[in-house]
Amino acid sequence: MPTMQRVAITGASGMIGTALVGHLKSEGYTVQKLVRRPSRSAEEITWDPHTGVVDLEALAGVDAVIHLAGAGVGDKRWSKKYRSEILNSRLLGTTAIANAVNVVKPSVLSVQVLLVGMERQAIALSSKQIALVKIFLLRSAANGRAQLI
Repeated sequence: MPTMQRVAITGASGMIGTALVGHLKSEGYTVQKLVRRPSRSAEEITWDPHTGVVDLEALAGVDAVIHLAGAGVGDKRWSKKYRSEILNSRLLGTTAIANAVNVVKPSVLSVQVLLVGMERQAIALSSKQIALVKIFLLRSAANGRAQLI
């Protein structure tokens, strides 16, 4: 059983999040997905990145939070309006998660590390490669070998 047992993930239904959730569960972690609707089970935690509301009671005691949520970078053409949506989805979501983490104080926080201006170049990486990098970072942090920033 891993040292850290309970991990909460935003963007868990996305391309990277789906792979990460499956892997973490196969490694013995309890995974809770942050969802933007009322939770339907103990595996879900309600949050709203637009209003900044996070169910802190459900999030309390989590060992790690991984924030992957945001508008898709490969879903649409990057018009001026959509670039703004990509940026705002990350700003609002990250702000909501940062405020929640400040209250519940998990051991590890991982926030998507790709900046909007760099994501076009990063698309060349497959979702599996990106998920493996994030898994490595999570494991490294859990073992005290690296710090997520």
